[in-house]
Amino acid sequence: MIRCILRSSLSRSLSAFILIFMITFLYIYLGTREELNFFDCQKKYISDKAPHDFFEQLTADEATARADFFDIHVNHKGFDDGSENDKTATDSEEDIPGILTGGNKTYSDAAVLWVKLKEAEPGKFADTMGEDYDFMQFMLSAYTPYGTLSDNARELIAANEKMLRRTSTSDKDRIICTYELELLKRINSSPDTVPPVSGAESFLNRFNGDFIFIFFLVLLCCGMFAAHRRSGYINSIKTMKCGLKKFVANQLFSHIILFTAGYLLYSLLYFLLMLPYLGDLSILGCPAQVLPQMQFSVYPITVGEYMLILFGIKYLYFLALTCLFGLISMLMPHDMAALAVSGVIGIIPLIFAVTETNGDFIEAVSGNAAAFIDRSDILVVFESAIPLAIVMAAVYLAAAGILFALTYICGIMQFCTVRGKAVSADA
Repeated sequence: MIRCILRSSLSRSLSAFILIFMITFLYIYLGTREELNFFDCQKKYISDKAPHDFFEQLTADEATARADFFDIHVNHKGFDDGSENDKTATDSEEDIPGILTGGNKTYSDAAVLWVKLKEAEPGKFADTMGEDYDFMQFMLSAYTPYGTLSDNARELIAANEKMLRRTSTSDKDRIICTYELELLKRINSSPDTVPPVSGAESFLNRFNGDFIFIFFLVLLCCGMFAAHRRSGYINSIKTMKCGLKKFVANQLFSHIILFTAGYLLYSLLYFLLMLPYLGDLSILGCPAQVLPQMQFSVYPITVGEYMLILFGIKYLYFLALTCLFGLISMLMPHDMAALAVSGVIGIIPLIFAVTETNGDFIEAVSGNAAAFIDRSDILVVFESAIPLAIVMAAVYLAAAGILFALTYICGIMQFCTVRGKAVSADA
């Protein structure tokens, strides 16, 4: 029976998946176009750098790019116009942000032309001298977590050790501090390579914050039961050998199978889109703390393991939503009503993201898996420290199980009562 349900729902599921993926691809393309503008320059810059002195060299190169920008835009080094209009009110590097945004400086046409020609010359670090300053600012921001990896770990270790030395520290905090110390000491604070980090950072942030897949679930599940009630198929299924109970369970299982297949394909396509920006894949073996969003995490995991954790928690989150939308389809008399209610629920995480609403409950409802592992989010349960990521994964799994059971029970109760039969007959 599951095979028949899968065959009948396959074309609708495929159409919904293609639509959602096209929207997601546009979302990724527009979002990463500017973020990954310097990716080729980034690969070129790190290609011949040794890990042990990379950040010191990067800091020095950023200072050089800043000084060159200052000389071109403020001092006009190499250009002698002789016009008083080309004299700046002050000649400090602190003026650079104002110059970049226009400021109130006045230059002659010759000076402006000279600056533009100078900016078009080949740069030391980026393609042109005009991009050097922006590129090095980008690099310093992207690689600060890499350069301060050991310092961050030492500071977190020192903070936990200080907490343990205090007599006023509670038993709960002692358990957490002891557990964090064990984790922190296992972090690899000296990576063997200098990987390109911007691609992994950008795509993982988008994968974690991607709410578009929810609408695939809405389109997939809205007619799970409501459409069969409207068509009168429910009345027929009661008289068949398989029975109503088996039909309800098989409908749920078949849609979970379709959701799982869609999620696997969706995640694979995300990874394939990210693949050109992973370099030689060495980033996957680096500690997750090299990513800006994970630099203060206490968990000794690699970027590759971080990806798998995101993948797993998001799967359980979407599984719970699949069961919730199935329950809505069971309770709604018509498939369009189920679609409307499911759509309203599906848009709530997007509203939270757009309005930048924060909070532990908001993160849990939105399925923000990164929020559970990007800091020292640890709970104490029965005097044992447990990572919040594990707790949230268990909560999502339990929610999926409860919603699955409620859908099954409501189906049996609703379709076996006189009212349920009447509703089905009227539909």
